[in-house]
Amino acid sequence: MNAIIRIALAILFLDNFVVGAWNAIWPASFYANFPTVDLTPPFSEHYARDFGTTSLAIALLLGIAAVKPKAHFVIPAAAAYSVFALPHFFYHLTNMQGGDRG
Repeated sequence: MNAIIRIALAILFLDNFVVGAWNAIWPASFYANFPTVDLTPPFSEHYARDFGTTSLAIALLLGIAAVKPKAHFVIPAAAAYSVFALPHFFYHLTNMQGGDRG
């Protein structure tokens, strides 16, 4: 079970790290190239960098939990990720006008 938890945390870490770094370092590129982002104009460098650094902060928590999968690391990391990811998912699920479900 520990291996499954580590793998799941590592996948979430990589996803948040890549998206966060891209958004924080190259926000215009992220806006122009990441699917569905251009459906929510206008571009705001400030907002994009804030989103990116928040994703990096969550990635840090997930990374710590993946390396040390103890409850006092995993639970806060999973909670932080869930607080971000669930509303974000439902926003995209209900606001896809002009986009496709793919």
